[in-house]
Amino acid sequence: LQYRDQRLRGGVGLIVTKVDPMGEAYRCGVKPGMQLLQLQGRDVQGVSFKSLTTALHEEPLPLDVVFAMPLEPDLYVNVPRKMTGGLGFKHRGLTITEVDRQGEELGLRRHDEIVEVDGKRYYESFGRQKA
Repeated sequence: LQYRDQRLRGGVGLIVTKVDPMGEAYRCGVKPGMQLLQLQGRDVQGVSFKSLTTALHEEPLPLDVVFAMPLEPDLYVNVPRKMTGGLGFKHRGLTITEVDRQGEELGLRRHDEIVEVDGKRYYESFGRQKA
């Protein structure tokens, strides 16, 4: 199981980036893009990344975890390579933080989540840490 802390980039917390197809997490239905919500019955949204990774390694098995399903695209945007002044938006991690006029014309809104870039799941492009 590999994951990435998205809070440092303005995102939503701990996101699974890769699941070993031979591992128990895969057999339990954990998929890349899922967000960790609870561990052992406790909400982990405000818990530090270091505490989460420690808990994932030290909690007794079996672990009781709750994940949110991965986001699915609901708007596909083709950002022209030659837009004046940039892409039409700014982002931190997966979250769009600012949208200019060009971005609005493309249908983007502040707080939208980026799910795919060039057909590849965006969370796959972040650095990874193994669990």
